[in-house]
Parts: sequence; structure tokens; C-alpha cells
Amino acid sequence: MIKKLLNLEHLTQEEAYDLFSEFAEYEPEMQSAVLALLRVKNEATPEILGALHYFSQYSSNITHDLDIVDIVGTGGDGIG
Repeated sequence: MIKKLLNLEHLTQEEAYDLFSEFAEYEPEMQSAVLALLRVKNEATPEILGALHYFSQYSSNITHDLDIVDIVGTGGDGIG
């Protein structure tokens, strides 16, 4: 899969799923390289879907009675 990315070739959905299932085992430099290669060649829909299917198995549904929930942030504002 890495060779395909180095050749700026698109991955199949299955290859992208496999790539992201191994992603946590990569050194940070390799993780950065993989993400940079995907970006440089422009991510293809099957690659995005493969990543989505891999990461969605770790997602959780949140139930609440609020109108809006902020789920992102860097913590840089120093609040909480």
C-alpha cells in the first residue's frame, strides 16, 4: 500500500481500511508521511470510505437534551 501511495496511486477501499488498521503501529514519521502522501495525490472517495469504516467502529453515540454540542477543540483557550 505504501508503494502505491509513493507512486501517487489511489488505494481501494479495502486497502485504505487495512492501512488505517495498521496506522497506530507506525512511527510518527511514517504516519505523517502516509497522511502527506494521501493529501498530495488528493484523497479518493474509496480511501476516505475505507478510513471512515475503520474509524467508525470506535465511535460512540452520545445522547443528550442539548440543542448543540461542541465535540472539537484544542484546549488552547484554557477553559476546562
